[in-house]
Amino acid sequence: MSKKGFYIKSIIATGDGMITSKVEFQDGCNLLFGPSEKGKSSVFSIIDYMLGANNKPNDVIESRGYSDYYMEFVTYEDNIQHTAHRNLESNAVIVEDCAFESFGTGACTRNTYPISANRNNDRKTYSTYLMELNGYAKNLKLKKSKTSKANMTFTWARHLFLVGEDRVVSKQPIFIPKNDTNSATTEKSFLYYVTSGQDDSSFQEVEDEKIRRSRYDGMIKLAQESLNSVNDKILELGDVSYADFKEEGFFEAHKEEIKKQEEKLDNLYKQRTESEEALRKQKSQLLFAQEFTKRMSLLKRHYQLDLQRYEHLYEGLSLMEPLTEIHTCPVCHSNIVDRNLVNEEYREALIGEYDKTKAKLYDVDMVIGIKRKEIKDIESKIEAAELKADNIRTAIRDFEPQINDLKNTLLKYQENIEKKTYRQFLQEEAQRLSKQIDALQKEQKVKPERAIYTRQTSIGVEFCNSVKEKLQAWNVIGDVPVVYDEADFDFSIGGQKRIMCGKGSRGVTCTAILMTLIEFCKQMDIPFSQLLVVDSPLTAHFNDERVDADKTTQSKFFKYCNETKFDYQLILIDNKMPPASERESMKGIHFIEFSESIRNGFYLGKDEAQS
Repeated sequence: MSKKGFYIKSIIATGDGMITSKVEFQDGCNLLFGPSEKGKSSVFSIIDYMLGANNKPNDVIESRGYSDYYMEFVTYEDNIQHTAHRNLESNAVIVEDCAFESFGTGACTRNTYPISANRNNDRKTYSTYLMELNGYAKNLKLKKSKTSKANMTFTWARHLFLVGEDRVVSKQPIFIPKNDTNSATTEKSFLYYVTSGQDDSSFQEVEDEKIRRSRYDGMIKLAQESLNSVNDKILELGDVSYADFKEEGFFEAHKEEIKKQEEKLDNLYKQRTESEEALRKQKSQLLFAQEFTKRMSLLKRHYQLDLQRYEHLYEGLSLMEPLTEIHTCPVCHSNIVDRNLVNEEYREALIGEYDKTKAKLYDVDMVIGIKRKEIKDIESKIEAAELKADNIRTAIRDFEPQINDLKNTLLKYQENIEKKTYRQFLQEEAQRLSKQIDALQKEQKVKPERAIYTRQTSIGVEFCNSVKEKLQAWNVIGDVPVVYDEADFDFSIGGQKRIMCGKGSRGVTCTAILMTLIEFCKQMDIPFSQLLVVDSPLTAHFNDERVDADKTTQSKFFKYCNETKFDYQLILIDNKMPPASERESMKGIHFIEFSESIRNGFYLGKDEAQS
């Protein structure tokens, strides 16, 4: 099985006009040492911050002006270097698979992870990313309270491998660092996981009693409001006892009668249309005949005038005829030379035109007579057609109210049935809601049975012996028993509870226990962490002055760290350190010194060259 997890290669701080501050670590054991007030705890707070803590790095005078923090880390599985970046004003972490020097150049794969989950955002969080790096399975569950569980996050692991100065000597149980009931349940659940490999997916959630009561109150209130609304509708509907069903087949028979009557009415509408169309045609014929007769009358008058003109011309010829026998003008008594006053050809022509015109006049009179008779026939037909149309319209006017009455009767019948059916539905709904309210009230009073859910850690003799071996090797204890108390989530040493030991002993024993925890998880193949950071494990510990220098806990501790081949990363931050004469030979420990002569703290301050 490939090794999961990662080790920190360096932490870096940058800011506008500030010197880039960087501290490098190695895989295995690292000791950051130096006097107090030199910024060692700032390093711890930065590591905590870069591993997802909400608290920003320690706000010290030296940190003013620094705004961006980076963490170079190497994954054990593939030996790939990554750089995580977090800005003080951002709620996200940017990770690129490259060294710090190449970060932000665009040459590397970049991913952005929010620190906290958003309900409307299904993006992978930074916590999920860190859990995946350490080999945690997806969708792990932790018991959150007596009644509920939640998704496991990296937050619940951090307190077991990032141990600050206050916690290392705390009188709180080592695995339950906060005196907080809410968080303690989850911390215990996580401890069960890292010591057994089993999460709380099988835990059956039981609703909190207050929440359960509140939920039932809400459901009862909602049901009661619905019942009140239904009852109001019943009252509004009133008495519908009159709305009874009639004899069987009434509805269908009524519909059939309406259909027959509508067919008759449709036939009348058709007849009315046909009658109106025939009447229109007849009136059009009448108009044409009248117009034609009018024109013929004008032509007749024209012929009559022509005949009158021909008659006048003929009378003139008749008057001229006696003058053919006169040789002298009776007025002037002159001799008449041309005595041919009446032209016979003209007379014959005039008579011919007269006869033709008279014949035409006769024809026109005949046509006018025929058309006048036709007009009378058409007028008679129109009169008959108008009478028929009036009769049809009257029949329609008589029919329509009858059909409307039938429809209204049927509609009222339907409405009555619907009202009674609706009332029946409302009554049934009211009964259902009443039963529902009664059932909910009964359910509310019955407390659900809670299934017994018990767990315990796998911290046994082997785990305790490993802790004992370390403490003996560090000359903290002799051959005394080390026992884990499942009830206290802590250890007793030599019959005394660990939290009751002195501050110095608590710091050292805390370190031994957490080192053993990582080793235990690796042995049991349980995903946890390949990193342990402890701030000031030795600071509060002082040996008896009578103990030889090479046999002190401090000396033994550093000798152990130097000789042990760690297969995880251990970062120790402390005031105490091996003597300078010994450090050169301790190749198993990577030393980082903060001092006035070497490096006066983590933050290097303003870049004067840019000023």
